[in-house]
Amino acid sequence: MIIYLIGFMGCGKSTLGKQLAGDLNFKFIDLDSFFVSKEKIKIHEYFTRYGEEAFRKTEYKLLRQIDLSTNLVVATGGGTPCYSDNMDYMRKCGVTVFLQLDSALLCKRLIKSHTIRPIVSSKNNEELKIWVEDLINKRTEFYNKAHLIIDARNISSALLVKVLNPYFTNSISLNFI
Repeated sequence: MIIYLIGFMGCGKSTLGKQLAGDLNFKFIDLDSFFVSKEKIKIHEYFTRYGEEAFRKTEYKLLRQIDLSTNLVVATGGGTPCYSDNMDYMRKCGVTVFLQLDSALLCKRLIKSHTIRPIVSSKNNEELKIWVEDLINKRTEFYNKAHLIIDARNISSALLVKVLNPYFTNSISLNFI
C-alpha cells in the first residue's frame, strides 16, 4: 500500500510521514530528498539553474520511479499534485491524504522553520502571507482531489492511522494502536 501525503510546504508532510511510516512499519520516502539524491543538486539550486518547468518534469519522472510493490509513505513536494496528471497517478497508485492548514498557520510555521527555503526567506511577513494565500488558491483544486482531507493542526500519526484504517487490506494488522 502507498500513502501519499500532500499539502502546502510547512504543513507537516515530512515530519508526520516519518512518524506514520514508523508506526505502520512502512518505508518512508520524502520526494524532495529523493530528488536531491537522484539529481545530486539541491532543489533551490536546480530551480535557479533550470527553472520550475524542468524541476516539475524531473519530479514527475521520479514520482513514477518509486517502487510501488512495497508498503510506503511518500511525502510529496507542495506542488507535486498540481503538475500534469500527478494527482490522478497518485490516486490510482495509493491513498492520497491532504494535510490542510490555513495560511496564517502555514506562514507562522514557514517563518519558524529550520528548513532552508529561499522563496520564503526572501519575503517579509506581509509578502509571505500574500504569496502563500495566492499559491494555496491555485493549488486547492488539486489538493481537494485527495481521498482524505485532514485538518493538520493537531493531527498525530496514531490518529491518522485510525482515519486510514478503512483503506488497508486485511493483510495489514493495525491492532497496535
